[in-house]
Amino acid sequence: MNKCFIPIFILALCACIGLGPKPALAKLPNVIKHAEGDIRYTFGYWPVVVIGGGALTAGLLSLKDHSFQNNFKTRHLGRFDTVAKYFGEYYVLDPAAFLLFGAGKLFHNEELVVTGETLVESLLFTQAMTGVLKLGFNRTRPNGGNYSFPSGHAANTFAVATVLETLYGLKAGIPGYLAAGLVSYSRLDANDHFLSDLVFGAALGSAIGWGTAHFHKMKNPNLYVLPMIGASKGLSFVYNFK
Repeated sequence: MNKCFIPIFILALCACIGLGPKPALAKLPNVIKHAEGDIRYTFGYWPVVVIGGGALTAGLLSLKDHSFQNNFKTRHLGRFDTVAKYFGEYYVLDPAAFLLFGAGKLFHNEELVVTGETLVESLLFTQAMTGVLKLGFNRTRPNGGNYSFPSGHAANTFAVATVLETLYGLKAGIPGYLAAGLVSYSRLDANDHFLSDLVFGAALGSAIGWGTAHFHKMKNPNLYVLPMIGASKGLSFVYNFK
């Protein structure tokens, strides 16, 4: 049996559930309901177009991947590549998201709870998808390693950036996207990924980040992000418990 048959089957089953009728899901546990909502908002709305566009762009770029990679035979960022690598690792981002969720629960802060929960789900969903695709394609990296396509670092960081932008607006989104772009560029610079790996990873992570964030916004209609104008400028968060 193909080693990636089982995870592909599971994701296909989840997709069918997510796009299926909602009444049948009424009595399912919250974990499954959340998975259904994340999948529905990712693959049932416009984010699927982003994934398709990312796949098409990556396919075209793959024709020039090797010649483009010749520009990165020597590192331009030096040791920063190693530092940036850790910011996109699952064992850094996932615990941080869990801690944010836990802090929200501990201090009864609904905004932190929603943010942490959304980040956790988007990261786990992203990592499941990239894991299956890595096994399925098993593309050789520029440095000779395995599982190059798609880039997990690009997918993870762009998922986080999109969640932050969707929940908090451009003030959080712009720094998030800049950080995601820098982490992605470091993977090119370190000769760990081809450009097409990064482009599709970014598209996949962005789509999942948007899908999970919009599901949680619809699920929490009483959570508002309001601009603050006056002596203090910024954003305030209001939760209506009525």
